[in-house]
This record gives sequence, C-alpha cells and structure tokens, in this order.
Amino acid sequence: MCNEPKESYCNSHSVPQFSLKTIAENGKLLQSAALLNAASLEDKKGVKNSGVFHIICNSCDKLYFRDYENIDNIVKKPTDKIMGQIAVKNFLLQISKRLAEQNLYQEQFRKINRSITFESKLEDINLDLKDYFLDYEINKDVVDNNRKNAYHILFWDILPYKIPIASQGAITLKKDYKNYPVNNVYDTSPDICMQSFHLLTLPLENQSVVLAFYHKKDKLYSQLRHQLNSIKKEDVLKYLNYIIFKETENYYISTKIEEKIFSNKRLLELAAEHNELPNLGMVNLFNLHNYKPVEIDEIPNLLSEEWAL
Repeated sequence: MCNEPKESYCNSHSVPQFSLKTIAENGKLLQSAALLNAASLEDKKGVKNSGVFHIICNSCDKLYFRDYENIDNIVKKPTDKIMGQIAVKNFLLQISKRLAEQNLYQEQFRKINRSITFESKLEDINLDLKDYFLDYEINKDVVDNNRKNAYHILFWDILPYKIPIASQGAITLKKDYKNYPVNNVYDTSPDICMQSFHLLTLPLENQSVVLAFYHKKDKLYSQLRHQLNSIKKEDVLKYLNYIIFKETENYYISTKIEEKIFSNKRLLELAAEHNELPNLGMVNLFNLHNYKPVEIDEIPNLLSEEWAL
C-alpha cells in the first residue's frame, strides 16, 4: 500500500480482532472450512490466526485501517472514510486470494505441459485481479482524499445483542433479493467489470454491528437497495444471513453453538453450494438431478436475537 519495499508482511485480519475476541471460546473460533467438512483444513483456530492474510506491511495495517478497526468508531453511523477502509481491506483480501491461486495454477500449468484447462483458469483469475485492483484503487482514493458521498448504505444497524458470527467481505451478487439478475459472472469480456457490495457483521460485548453498502459507481445494486428499504428489518437480517453462507467464506462462528450448526443439514449444504450445485459444484448424476438449492427459510438466522450469545 505504501509502495515501499518490505522483507515481510504482517498477519492482517480480514475481520477486526476486537470482534473475533468477543465470540471466541477458550480463544478458539469455528472456521468456515468446518462447515465444508474439508479434512485438509483446520476446523478451529485461535483469534490470532483466524482470517489472516499476508499482503500488507505492519505499519500500513496499523495506520491505514485504524478508523474502522476502532470500537468507538464502528458503533457510529459509518462515514465515507470508514466504509472506504472496509472496502480497501476487502479488496486486498480478494487480491491476496487470487494471487495465491495464480501462483498455484501457474505451477500446475508448467508441470502439465500447458493444459488448456489451467490456461483458461489463469485467464479467469487475471480478469478477477484486474477488477479487484481497479476497485482497490477507487476505494483507496475515497480514503486518501477524504471523498464525500461515495457510497450508498444498503443496511446499517446496531443490534442490542451479541450475534455468534463475525464476518466481512466483498460480495459479487448474481441475483438480488427478488432473484432478479445483478452480475453476469459468466461474461468474461475484458471490458465488463463485476460489481461488488460489502457486508460486515461484527459482534461486540453486548451489541453487534451489521453494515451493508456499495460504491455509488456500482449501480447494479440500486434495485437491491430499494428492495431492502421496503421490507422489515427482520427480513433484511434474514437475507444478509443467507448471503453470508451462500456467497462468502470469510466468516467465523462461536464454538458455543457448534453442535447446533453441525446438526443443521441444510445450513451445511448451503455453505457447500457453488452456483446452486452441492459439494462445491462437484456433482454426480444423482445429486445433479435430485439436489434442490437451499432456500432462505430453510436455515437458522444467526443474526436474530434467538441466536444471541
């Protein structure tokens, strides 16, 4: 971020540590990988190792995000600077993930004599990186130059109870609340940029912050904004809860509710859906024709008071 050469990068948290600490049990958090039954990944990690990535130097991580990573600030109505910092952190996380994938596929590409499959995957990754770097620069400009009126808030509230899930991320929606199309993620034209909105759920000691917003340039979300403004708060929370499990993986759950989570079959199936197909999209003929995508009313709403810690 500072464009200065660094020998190493810090453990940057993609969700503020102060929030993760409030729901940790014996210092541990349930990772999203646990819901996928991914044997190669850790089900539980400590707060210090949950949601970390390595693309930011220590000084930038401490100074650049200090406004939004401050409890006193996060419980106030978000300013453009706060939302800009959240967006910058989200896109840096996305860039970090895609760069890791790029390195992996480039290595496989060399080993398998220029496989067409890997070449196509590398092209997709490069398109994503182009979009993410552009969005990173646009949102960084908001922070660096103290831009005003850069964002639309989809939803913001301080809930008077502690939710059991902490999450944060940039989300590229394919469909909105009423299932109307938003992004055509299958359009690989280089002149088409995918548009994202940002979702944040932060449990605190006796309350929780829920925030969803998008940059005003991302006009594909204007219809979603009107939809969410026209329904009850309880229904908005139910929808955002559904989106967390359907579209993201950067969430961390209190182990206090571990048994309830693992006993809910449809929630586990939703977490493992990819393009409305089960098992991360790895299907056979049986589940291809017999699987029904999980609906919003089939899973528990972890953002509701019923699930408060």
